[in-house]
Amino acid sequence: MNIFFISGQGHLYHAQDLIRQYSIESPTLIILYTKKNSKRINKIIDQVDYQLFSDIIAFEIPFMASKHYQTGAIKHLWQLKKLETMYIDLLCKLNASKVYVCNYNNHYILLHSICNKRNITINLFEEGVSTYSTLFPQLNTSLKERLILSLLLINMQFINIIKPYITFIDTLFCSFFYTLLGPSWFSKILFFIPSSYKKTLSKTDIEREWSSIYSSLPHLSKKIYTSECFYYARKKFQLTPKNQDILNESLKEKNITPNSIIFLNQYYNIPTSIHAKCIAKCLQENIEKTNQETIYIKFHPRENSLIKEEFIRTFIKYNLKIKVFPLEDIPIEGIIDNINPKTIISLASSSLPYIKMISPKTTIINIGDQYINYLTEEKIKHPIQIEKSIDETIHMLSNHIEIVKFVTNEANKEAHKT
Repeated sequence: MNIFFISGQGHLYHAQDLIRQYSIESPTLIILYTKKNSKRINKIIDQVDYQLFSDIIAFEIPFMASKHYQTGAIKHLWQLKKLETMYIDLLCKLNASKVYVCNYNNHYILLHSICNKRNITINLFEEGVSTYSTLFPQLNTSLKERLILSLLLINMQFINIIKPYITFIDTLFCSFFYTLLGPSWFSKILFFIPSSYKKTLSKTDIEREWSSIYSSLPHLSKKIYTSECFYYARKKFQLTPKNQDILNESLKEKNITPNSIIFLNQYYNIPTSIHAKCIAKCLQENIEKTNQETIYIKFHPRENSLIKEEFIRTFIKYNLKIKVFPLEDIPIEGIIDNINPKTIISLASSSLPYIKMISPKTTIINIGDQYINYLTEEKIKHPIQIEKSIDETIHMLSNHIEIVKFVTNEANKEAHKT
C-alpha cells in the first residue's frame, strides 16, 4: 500500500499534485498532528481531494517528539520510543509497501529508519523551499545558548527522574558535552542512544538517502540528497471542485482581476502594531512602482480577527487603499493558477518560487530587506522583552529571505527555459 504522511495544508497540495502527475494508485493519507495543533486537522481535511485517496487517517504523535532535542531535553527519549512503537504498529496495520514524506529531519528520520529495517520503500517529495534550505547552513548556537540549554537538561531530569533507563549521571554527562561541543557534535557522541534517535534529536542532522526524490528543481535536489531516481514534480495546486466554486464566487465578488496586486502577509512573534507599521511603510515605498492604488491583502491562516483589524487601522493611517483577500485557508498558489495577477508583494513567503512556476509573467516584489530595516529602527523604541523578540525575528527572517530569493531565482530560470 502507498502511504503519504503530511502535517500541513501546503504538504497536502504538494502530495495531491504528485499523485495526479504520477498516477499513484489509491494511497492512504496520514495527517500527523499533536494536541497543541489539533485544530488544524479540519482545515486540512477541507482541502482534501477525496477521489485521490483510499483512506484518510488523523494520527496524533507525542508533542515532544516533534521538536528538536534542545526544546524537549531528556523527555525526548521516552517520547521517541513511544513514537517508534506507534509508527511500527501503523505501518504493519496498513501493510505499507511505499511511504512518501515531505520532511527529512526530526521524527521523519525515525520513520525513515523504521521503513529501511522493514524493507519499505521510502520516498521524499517537496514540501516547499525548506527542501532546499540545507544549501544555506545555519549559524551555530552561541556558548550562552548552550549553557541555558544544558541547565534545561538537568532541570528536565528532575521531572523525569522516574524514568528508570535515564540516570542523573547521564544527564550531567549530556549537559557537560552539549555545552562544550554544541548540538551537532553532541548528537554524535551519545553512544548509548540508537543511531536513529541521535539523528532525530539533532538540530542539524537530516536524512539524505531516499529511494526516490520528487522535486520541482531536481538539479538542486541532487546537490543535497542521494537517490537512484530524481523525478520532476510539477506544481499546479489544483483545488477541489467545492473550493474552486467558492474561489470563483469570491473573485467575482471582490472584483479581483489579472491587474490586481496581492500582498501576502506572514505571521511573526512580534507585536502586531509593530509588524503592521513596518509593512505599511514598505508598501508605501513600493505602491508607486505598480501603477495601482488598491492592494489586496491575503492574511496568513493563523491570523485572527484582532490582527486583521490592527492591520486595517494601520493601513488607513498610512493612506493605503486595501481590500482583504477572502479565503485565507486556500493556498495562494491555487489562486494564482486562476487569475495570474500582475504583481505579488511579500516579505519572504515560501510560495514565491511556486508562483513563478505557475505564472511566469507575474511580477514579484520582495520587501524582506526593507522590512528588516524598518524593524531594526523600531527595536530601539521598545522594552527589552520586545527588543528580544524583534532580534529573534530578524535573525530568522534574514536566513529565510536568502533561501527564498535563491530558490525563486532558480525557479525563474527554469520558467524561462520552458
